[in-house]
Amino acid sequence: MPCKEVQKQIHELFNSYLGYSIEKMIELMRGAISSAERNECPPWLGAHAWMTLGIVQGSGQGDLSRAREAFDRALALDFDVPLDAQLATEGLKQVFEEARAAARNRRAPKP
Repeated sequence: MPCKEVQKQIHELFNSYLGYSIEKMIELMRGAISSAERNECPPWLGAHAWMTLGIVQGSGQGDLSRAREAFDRALALDFDVPLDAQLATEGLKQVFEEARAAARNRRAPKP
């Protein structure tokens, strides 16, 4: 699947987030992530997919640990990937900020 189709799939999944069961959404997002990696899509696209997966895991499932893992992967690909604040719970927003701080520390030049 070319990157344009992966992007379209991620966009459609994100926009129809409430139309799927949580489990189905996670399955579909994992498929999109695999497609993005397999097709060597731009880092921002993979980051968006990981971010969406983290939102589903955190806000949908209440699994903040898995959401953090997804956020870490997203931020490693694209530090500027945004969190959709409308879909994120307060707890998830905090987890994202912690992941961003950790990513910032990893990016900081070593003395």
